[in-house]
Amino acid sequence: MLCMFTYYLKRSKNRIMLKQLIWVFLCLNIGCVKQPPKSAKLTVAAKAVHCSSSRYDLVHDKAPVSQQLPDLDTVKLIVPQFEPKSPRGNPKTYEVLGKKYSVMPSSYGYKEDGLASWYGQKFHGFDTSNGEKYDMFAMSAAHKSLPLPTYLRVTNLENNKNVVVKVNDRGPFHANRIIDLSYAAAHKLDMLAKGTTRVKIEAIHDFEHHYLQAATFKDRQNAEKFKVKLSKIFEHDIKINVKSDNTLHTVDVGPLHESEIMPIFMQFLQHKLPIPIQKVAKVSAKKA
Repeated sequence: MLCMFTYYLKRSKNRIMLKQLIWVFLCLNIGCVKQPPKSAKLTVAAKAVHCSSSRYDLVHDKAPVSQQLPDLDTVKLIVPQFEPKSPRGNPKTYEVLGKKYSVMPSSYGYKEDGLASWYGQKFHGFDTSNGEKYDMFAMSAAHKSLPLPTYLRVTNLENNKNVVVKVNDRGPFHANRIIDLSYAAAHKLDMLAKGTTRVKIEAIHDFEHHYLQAATFKDRQNAEKFKVKLSKIFEHDIKINVKSDNTLHTVDVGPLHESEIMPIFMQFLQHKLPIPIQKVAKVSAKKA
């Protein structure tokens, strides 16, 4: 029949009408094709909604590819420090997958034993709940109810290894898990292969900050110039602190993890800088 329509289309002057007839013919024939079951339609629709609403490139989480991997044994350890609650990620309550969660007003005195898991490639580079970018090679974690940020000491109860992490995200939304660790933190706890492990987590409230005092100046401008010089050598924070009498300005590198002090001290010697003075400052966040 289609051939007949084509034949008349070539010979007829009223080609517009014939084109319409052919279109009707095709529609009628396509309509005769067996339709997929309703369940199949719903499955496709559900997938479309899922794909359009998800902000992640991957459907399932996974470990990073080998080309991405840094030397995880040299990943910079985090130094716990007092931080105010972030503007994002701290509502009184929130809802995920139909379940309501409450955010604790304070982390003071918090400790818990339970199951830990880790998350990686799928979430790498995306915003965490408090607005920071998730870095699977940094020492961070996700928790359902602690205020953001909170610093935790996490101990693997199977091998007694422990790390300090910064909680800046929400999750894991599994009934039997209490914390989701970054890929790097999971590596430090030797739990990557297993995927989950029993842990003890404790909020840190008393911080001991280590600094290396690089130099002291009377003139603020000279302190600023020296700070710029150090910034080209060290990746750590460099601050100018004014002493209480407002007459001296110290240039300090830190806060530092204890394990970083000696390597940085050696860098001072290698660059022929003044020998730094080690300082320790104690900070309490009990009222946070």
